[in-house]
Amino acid sequence: MAASVSTRITERPRSVPDGSPPLPQRLVHQLLADAERDRGDLREQARARAVEERERYARLAADIASALHELRGFLAATPSAHAPDLDGPDQVLAAVARRFASALTQAGVHLDDPLGRTYAEVAPYVDVGHAPAAGAASELVIGRTVRPGVRLHDGTWIRRAQVLLEPRKEPGEQSRTKGEERA
Repeated sequence: MAASVSTRITERPRSVPDGSPPLPQRLVHQLLADAERDRGDLREQARARAVEERERYARLAADIASALHELRGFLAATPSAHAPDLDGPDQVLAAVARRFASALTQAGVHLDDPLGRTYAEVAPYVDVGHAPAAGAASELVIGRTVRPGVRLHDGTWIRRAQVLLEPRKEPGEQSRTKGEERA
């Protein structure tokens, strides 16, 4: 009869020598360290590209917003833009303005034209180009928007609106002013 041989496996921690691990472990360790370093470099490159693309997107959005604001101002001041001639150049410009506005909306870009709102309401989001000498902030309104504010879909302001302020007119003052102009 064969004698049964019992083999006993014992586990005990092995000490790692100071300095470099033995050859197979050193190779694996080096490969893992290199891979981690490469991943870190790629992460940094991706972050840098993302920041650069966001800045380009923001500049493009701000430029298109300014152009759209100027185009709308031109169309509002041009009497022929409201004429029924569907093939006129002003109607074509009006269609281009609508397409610009649609493209900005689809890209998550919000234009802020604070015209007519009180200064106290929009003060944190506007730069003032001109303000009357006297008057509290609650008595001033936005009389003209020189450049609209531009905000991205995540709420980040990429450009504040530039405005001109004027004193708030009472409803009676506006009608008197209009009546005086007619006379």
